[in-house]
Amino acid sequence: MQVPGKQGAMPTPVMTDEALLKVKPDKLRNLPPAFVMEGGTVTAGNSSIIADGAAALVLVSAERASELGLRVSHLSPHTVDSAESVQQ
Repeated sequence: MQVPGKQGAMPTPVMTDEALLKVKPDKLRNLPPAFVMEGGTVTAGNSSIIADGAAALVLVSAERASELGLRVSHLSPHTVDSAESVQQ
């Protein structure tokens, strides 16, 4: 398999799946469930190697956080989007 190179770089040949070489079957048996779904259990051992982490970010105004009874953990006084230049 060839993995395309970035910005015109040569493709990289991939001969083996490196992730499978790192698996230790004795450790897989002892992994605790991350959560239980109907019909099965999901652990770090049977989840996708590509997406083995997750994150979430909730952005709301201070007023909306107060309305919802949420604790504000961080304030971001300077914001931009991709269509604007950075202004402080």
